[in-house]
Amino acid sequence: MKEPLSQIAGLLLLAAFEFTNAIAAGPSAKELAVLDEKMTVKQMAFSKDGSRLVILNVGPKVILWAASQPTTIINLPSPPPLEDHFGIAKMTPNGKIAVAGGRTQLQAWDCDTGKSIGGPIMGPQFGRITAAAVSPDGRFVAIASNEMDKDFQNAVKPFPVGEISVWEVRSGKLRWRLPGDANEETWSGNEVSNLVFAPDARRLAVVRESYPLHMLELEEGSDPPNVVPRLNRQLRSSNFFEGIHWLPNGRRILANNSTAIENWDASTLERKSSFQLPYKRASTDPPTGFEEKLSAMSADGTRLVIHLVRYIPEKSQRENRLVLFDVRDRAVLGRVELAPESYTPGARIIGKTPRGDIGSMVYFGSEGDSRIAISGDGHRVAYAPQGGPVRVFDVANLGGDATSATESEAGNPREKKKPEAGKRGAAAKAKS
Repeated sequence: MKEPLSQIAGLLLLAAFEFTNAIAAGPSAKELAVLDEKMTVKQMAFSKDGSRLVILNVGPKVILWAASQPTTIINLPSPPPLEDHFGIAKMTPNGKIAVAGGRTQLQAWDCDTGKSIGGPIMGPQFGRITAAAVSPDGRFVAIASNEMDKDFQNAVKPFPVGEISVWEVRSGKLRWRLPGDANEETWSGNEVSNLVFAPDARRLAVVRESYPLHMLELEEGSDPPNVVPRLNRQLRSSNFFEGIHWLPNGRRILANNSTAIENWDASTLERKSSFQLPYKRASTDPPTGFEEKLSAMSADGTRLVIHLVRYIPEKSQRENRLVLFDVRDRAVLGRVELAPESYTPGARIIGKTPRGDIGSMVYFGSEGDSRIAISGDGHRVAYAPQGGPVRVFDVANLGGDATSATESEAGNPREKKKPEAGKRGAAAKAKS
């Protein structure tokens, strides 16, 4: 029997109310370090254990932070140019190698010595970079690029649609060109937005605009490797994903943005589950509820950190906080309180009619483009507001110990123990 719409709406409102209360009541994280320097950060990436953080700053400037005693900060040499707002920062799980750059080229560094490795990777003659991934062993960088140059003016067309180029980190040379989808003839709707190696480095998960998941399997025994491209054309999604993550066993892939989490089977490319985060979205006039800014998920698939803003109309302010969310229990673990900021309303024209313009109210604050990152084990979080210092927080003990997700737990809620039959009535009376 289907639930009536009124009952479903009531359940959703209750979930949003409980989520809001959990945010307010959750424990606060401990601040671990502040990089006391004004920055405009493009991207950040942790090592798996959170002991190192690579930061791509405008300038360009690439900074390596290490949680040693005392904390060390190193400016890495030979940063590649940055053409626009786009940036890439990656680090191998062991924290030994960092890779960062902009639209046209990347650079690798040895994090133990702070020295650059080889020369620039790729170049403007190969088009615009849209996504990149570093193999777990740090030997290769896979890059997705489209046919346009950095200024969107001229078609370079070095690669067929959907093709992935693989480069050697040590030499900076092109090693392989992995095929894309032979059925696609144009780049329209097929730009790669996310790319990540499997734990065994023999598969590449590719997220494109047309289809949320496209797999490249690299068969061993030849150089270049035989490549088996797989695509589930039935799998479509209305979500734009900010991150994709292989679970340690290599059997499942989690995808996330600030509002949803999806769980995919890596063998069949089928969607196993999907979950919407149950908080009340901000309305525009007057502004109430939450507005999500960014999200990041730990590589083991256990924790999600979200930058949430909540409007307070009577004060013309909005609260800023990072919320740590348990993916398996679908529960708030804790929060990081950030400084509130003022906002002012402004008009945005969204359409024109013979009777006049159609407009909506939007609210402008001062935080600009912020960035967040979470370590692979979910124990550390970094936050970088525009023009402000990068702050690192210890979140290991929020909500208990963060342990790696198993295949059965990944992206699915863990079973909660139900009260015994004799105790259920007493519990209900006590609650009432």
